Amino acid sequence: MTIDKPATKDKWIWVIIIAPGEGEQILGQEDAKTKEAYIPFFPDKDQANQCYHLLAKEARKKYEVSAMLYEELVDHARTSGFVLYRLDGNGTVEEKVLP
Repeated sequence: MTIDKPATKDKWIWVIIIAPGEGEQILGQEDAKTKEAYIPFFPDKDQANQCYHLLAKEARKKYEVSAMLYEELVDHARTSGFVLYRLDGNGTVEEKVLP
């Protein structure tokens, strides 16, 4: 499923943060088949934690599951050149969002 606009402005979602605190970034990924740069996000913390070990990460960096507003994530993706993939706990793409 693909949507073009955020479903709701004030909904909280979950992402993976690199180097939480000062200088933190949102974890991005690359689709192995399409080479599309995307940010994985999750509808709840449990699914984010379940999928955490399936995502590509750099060694020796600290990562943390963190909540953020959906609208802020869409704005970040738009300005950073990413699309958004809503994943389930198994890493299956449930929705692709074009910010």
